[in-house]
Amino acid sequence: MLRGYGLRRTAQRLAVLHLLTEEHGRHLITAEIHERLVDSGTDVDLATVYRTITTLLNLGILHATAHPEQATSYGLAAESHHHAVCTRCGSVTELAPGALQGTLEVAQRATDFQVRDSVITIHGLCVDCQAA
Repeated sequence: MLRGYGLRRTAQRLAVLHLLTEEHGRHLITAEIHERLVDSGTDVDLATVYRTITTLLNLGILHATAHPEQATSYGLAAESHHHAVCTRCGSVTELAPGALQGTLEVAQRATDFQVRDSVITIHGLCVDCQAA
């Protein structure tokens, strides 16, 4: 994939992609990515993680989810999907595209707006924060 974008396959880029792939749809902030890479034995500094994320984001390999009072988190952009963002802890859960299809159809009919590409972000409390 990296070569297809004209990028070299560096250990840091591969490590970031591998980590986010293992997270199965979970988004991580830059500090979490860096910490997990270091904990796993990858020799990488925080500036390199920032540069790697920026490069992958600009190419559309990653996508960002901004939080009003939290750091921006990043996830793989393998396929279109929606996000549920916890307003307390900032965790992001990815929702399959079909999960909100009915909502998109209702919005389209109500507004006569033709939806071509959509990413919906809903805000609320995750399971852990509800229990707290």
